[in-house]
Amino acid sequence: MEKKKSIQFAIIGVLSFAVLFMSVGFATYSQVIDLKSVPVPKEFGVSLDEESYQLGEGSVEPKTLAISDNSVNFGAHLDKPGDYYLFSIKAVNNGNFDGVLDNIWMTTPGSKLEPLVDYTVYYNNEATFTGSEFNLNYAINKDTGINNKNIIVKVLYSPDEDAKIPADGVDFDFSLILDYIQTI
Repeated sequence: MEKKKSIQFAIIGVLSFAVLFMSVGFATYSQVIDLKSVPVPKEFGVSLDEESYQLGEGSVEPKTLAISDNSVNFGAHLDKPGDYYLFSIKAVNNGNFDGVLDNIWMTTPGSKLEPLVDYTVYYNNEATFTGSEFNLNYAINKDTGINNKNIIVKVLYSPDEDAKIPADGVDFDFSLILDYIQTI
């Protein structure tokens, strides 16, 4: 009889411990994950403003031009050294959060064009890029009254001294991709 009672106390003790353990675990779980709240999506809206595109003074006309929310694909023909293709466009923050330019991706000219052209991006007089760059930190705020950044792109026919200059000029097709991330 005594043995039966000790087994019953052991079982009751183990079950009590299990219930207590589950209660504490659930309480902790409920605090870590707020079960009552429902996430509300917010709009993040940094994009390139196609209507702000402007061809630079003295620039050749583009052969190809495609503008999306975060990229510009463009191409042109440059006849002689000194010719250039130049345009400006604005990145605009129309969203609910501030944004940051995180990465800039630029097409590399490749072995044929590299000795012939210089491809440069000027970002709002804050930075100059001649190649892709990562982990940047250029803010574009939503509520400062100035919610845009001016981007100027220039491709200059500027051959190296030892480069063979093609008689019929050079054609190029480049891309510029801007990765913006949201800040809180």
